[in-house]
Amino acid sequence: MALNLSGQSFEVSGSKTLVSNERDFIAFISRPGVVAPPTASAVVGSAEQTLVPKGPAAVAVREAHADITASMPAAATLAGAAQVRANPGDATLLVLDFQGLRTVTELAAPSGVTIKNIQAWLGTKFDDKSVAGFPAGGANAVAFQEVQAERLLVTLDHAVKPSDFAAGSSVVIPTPPSNLELLVNGTRAWFQSGPIKGSQFSARIDLTAAVTAAAASGDAVMLTFRAAAPASLTLDGSAEILQRYPVVFPEAAARTVDAPAEGVYPLLLPVQASETKSPWFVKRVLVDVSAKVPATRVLPADGPKLTGDAELVLDPDHAIVIRLPATAVSSLGTLTGVRLPVVVDAAGAELAGTLRAATANGEPGEPIPKGALGPVTLQPSPSGDTTWIDLALTAPHALKSTDVVWLEVQAARGSVVWRLATPPAHTDDDAPLRRRTSSGTYVPLSTLSKVPYTGALRVVGQERPNDPLAAVLVAATGAGASGTVAGVPTQAGTTLALVLDPPVAFAAPTSGDADFSLDLTISAPGSYAITSAELQYTT
Repeated sequence: MALNLSGQSFEVSGSKTLVSNERDFIAFISRPGVVAPPTASAVVGSAEQTLVPKGPAAVAVREAHADITASMPAAATLAGAAQVRANPGDATLLVLDFQGLRTVTELAAPSGVTIKNIQAWLGTKFDDKSVAGFPAGGANAVAFQEVQAERLLVTLDHAVKPSDFAAGSSVVIPTPPSNLELLVNGTRAWFQSGPIKGSQFSARIDLTAAVTAAAASGDAVMLTFRAAAPASLTLDGSAEILQRYPVVFPEAAARTVDAPAEGVYPLLLPVQASETKSPWFVKRVLVDVSAKVPATRVLPADGPKLTGDAELVLDPDHAIVIRLPATAVSSLGTLTGVRLPVVVDAAGAELAGTLRAATANGEPGEPIPKGALGPVTLQPSPSGDTTWIDLALTAPHALKSTDVVWLEVQAARGSVVWRLATPPAHTDDDAPLRRRTSSGTYVPLSTLSKVPYTGALRVVGQERPNDPLAAVLVAATGAGASGTVAGVPTQAGTTLALVLDPPVAFAAPTSGDADFSLDLTISAPGSYAITSAELQYTT
């Protein structure tokens, strides 16, 4: 049997299609203007929601938005669409006041009530004639030609209380909602002029800035969604609200972090025990930092990770060539020197270096003019400890982001152990090594079985004009995976906002106070003043 669609009926209702094999069609005959009213839906002039309740202290708003919809239903409950009041002198007459011009095409009364007549408001009085198309004799539900009026005078077959008529009646208003508006505590935060397009409007509106401003006072935050005229409106606001703890430094108005060299420095934010009655989940940390930051940066400020499995010995008979990491070269505008992790023998030593350009295949090439570093005299290392020493250029060297720069290092006197590093995760951070042969060529160093290694150094230089490099990077101690924030503090102060995702758990101390610990990775040595800090959290 062939699958075809002949001999069937099709009916579309909303988004669904009804297919039937019923072949008997039933016809209905009715008087013009007498209708079976559609199911009524509530309409309102505005929708409201308390987004943030009033609390004892102001809260921080990390994110806030509202999901809204607006439409005009097939039929609207009269109670939401108009005010209904009795017309003085006749209990069977009711006035429907729409509070503005509305287009109306149908009106349905409560069950058992017949609408005998409808007259439109003309501006100073009601029309003497019925609205065009009103059915002779009236009906419980009537349709008529579109009429635009502020009010309608409705005649009923018997007296009905205005409140009962409003609650049980419906009206068809075919015009779509217009001039949609969102307010936060009475202040407009979003507006769309004109009527909506299509049968329904829906959108998600970002209200973070408006809700943040409103919540700053500590008062409740109320959302209001409204249209120029009553319509079917929905409002679903949501916000991520964080409690706030302003940090107080007991020693002074500010806490100072002195960084004589690049590296990681702790910043402890004290929290009183009375404020930590339950565990906190810290999601955001605000730190105001002020400093007079020089243009010089040391890259990387922390690392590379040194290995204890291999090291190099520099002496007058053995020179080593190392490629500056591409990350540092591409970030800096000017090269002023390098820093090397070394251990100097008991007799002391003297180091010098030369910058070399790259050949066509990227290997060490000819010396760069004015590319001499040092010499620098090194004192013996106390107790054999590793020391990061400076090897400065005699003149700054301008860098292009695509440059490949090699550095040849040799001991002019004495012996120096140059620590090596474990290979980095990213090749642009790598610092491969070469040695110069007796013939003047450069070859890779010998590999060691099961001992991967690479060169270790930090690059010193200045940032490019109009392209600032971060001077300080902030992270929660032991929780770098939750996020970091970096910036260049100014003398006037800079706020660094650290968002922690996932949040960092902060346990309440059993006695005394506790510290929420941050790590400051500083690439521009200097003195940094922490003028204020705030923890934002949930419990």
